[in-house]
Amino acid sequence: MYTDKTLKIGVFPGRDVSSNPVVGLLSTAMQDWGVSVEDWRPDGTNAHLDVLMLHWLENLWLPDSPLAPRQELRFRRAQVLERLKNAKNQGTAVIWVAHNAVPHQWVGAYDDWVEQSRPFFELIDAVVYFNEATRLLPTMGHVMSLPFTVVRHPRYLLEGISNSDCATVLNSPCTPRRAMFLDAARPSKQSEPAILACIEAGIQTIVVAPKGGALLMKNLSRHQDFHSLVDYHSAAIPSQSLPQWFGPETAVILNQENQTNSGVALYALSYGSTVIAPACSFALELFDQFGDEWIRIFDPPITPEILKELMQKPVPQRPPCLDFNEPPHVAAMILQFIEFGLKPKA
Repeated sequence: MYTDKTLKIGVFPGRDVSSNPVVGLLSTAMQDWGVSVEDWRPDGTNAHLDVLMLHWLENLWLPDSPLAPRQELRFRRAQVLERLKNAKNQGTAVIWVAHNAVPHQWVGAYDDWVEQSRPFFELIDAVVYFNEATRLLPTMGHVMSLPFTVVRHPRYLLEGISNSDCATVLNSPCTPRRAMFLDAARPSKQSEPAILACIEAGIQTIVVAPKGGALLMKNLSRHQDFHSLVDYHSAAIPSQSLPQWFGPETAVILNQENQTNSGVALYALSYGSTVIAPACSFALELFDQFGDEWIRIFDPPITPEILKELMQKPVPQRPPCLDFNEPPHVAAMILQFIEFGLKPKA
């Protein structure tokens, strides 16, 4: 049980600017455990913090708008780096929360990004990994020798259904009859060949692509069955509508081989949907945790024949146990690591 209620934690990027729910979910859960959590501001207006948790450094390489000049981004990175150094000089411990092996958004060649971000990683005191596979990757020099802990990725259940509610959805045998792709236009997700395989297999397919989906749809629309099989959505799904989209009749398909974690997979499991994914690190870990009924593995490349076979397997009539992925549990594990494993400086 976490005991230190005097801890003051800053998070970057802040909850107000992060489009990913993890920052908000973990921050709220930590506050519920009795600690102080605030958004860290590079302008230096925060009071002293015991710990600063860095989530997505790649945000410093992403412009607020497509027209933002490169020098503006360089200035922002320099400002954040200087403020990080100041925070460390005042005794703040810096923790990197390693969500994944690769940046969530395209920031250029990975090796170039690693080299450019090295000054930031040299300031890190400890690491929280969201799974074992991320920890084992060769990353930023001294990072591998730092104190660390490995926790489960928090699930993104915002306004959804509980495990008991999920059980009522799974009370009759069925097999998935439709496929779903979330944030499909992100280049690293390699969605296009997987969606094409769904079309060629005759599978009804939902494609959600809030950013960049037009080009993806243009490429796929050349297939003669595209319009009859693909249901394209250019906006994110409202959280209150999620139970209608997911459920046992939907299989969420991932085709990304270079990632080590997937919040989307946990999203799917939270709502009783199976996950079809390539045999790579994150999927194999989820396979060990939840079994082959919920996590259906294939050897790349994905094909229509593979999809047909995996879609024919019945959905389990018991909900997956996500207790260790609940934000309060994950937050407690991180706080215990800070209290007993990191020993923040006074």
